[in-house]
Amino acid sequence: MEAELLLPGGTAGTTRWVVGRAAIAIASLGLLVLLVLLPPVYVLLAAALVAGLIVTLRFPVAGFCLLAFSIPWTSSFALPVAGFPVTFTDVLVASLAVGWFVSLRHEKSRTAPWTPFLLAFIVAIILSTTQAEDSHAALREIVKWAEVAMVYVSASRLLTTRRELLAVVAALIAAGVSEALLGYVQFLFQLGPEPF
Repeated sequence: MEAELLLPGGTAGTTRWVVGRAAIAIASLGLLVLLVLLPPVYVLLAAALVAGLIVTLRFPVAGFCLLAFSIPWTSSFALPVAGFPVTFTDVLVASLAVGWFVSLRHEKSRTAPWTPFLLAFIVAIILSTTQAEDSHAALREIVKWAEVAMVYVSASRLLTTRRELLAVVAALIAAGVSEALLGYVQFLFQLGPEPF
């Protein structure tokens, strides 16, 4: 049996209620400070990130569907955090990882297929960065491959029904088609990079 932290004179339910409300109040205060300090574009981006995080934590299949669109469409919109660009895709992968860790707590342990090989691949990538000329770029690549591993492991755990898998496949196809349509529009109207 786990020990619970209780407020004086409170029950477990009231303690969770108070702690939950305090966390919401602190987060709201932090958001208000950000509203004052950040430019409006970053505030809108942060709001979109929070919305994506909430949806992904509540409905993991929606997170995978959003991920299909975020990879091609949001790579140019990044917030610099400690010298690294953080995109909507990074936030979605982090929220899928949180969902995966939560599912591990509530269900019996089940490993994803190919996990040992995936871990060996990540270790090989980390070892190969010892020869990299640009350690900053090498670290970014390690993070990207770790994100791929996390998406694989969380998908093998969180996508459990045929309907969920079909929804993700449909989102992947729709994302690819939408990117192709953008390419056609750019070609027809001579928009985009100089070679067009």
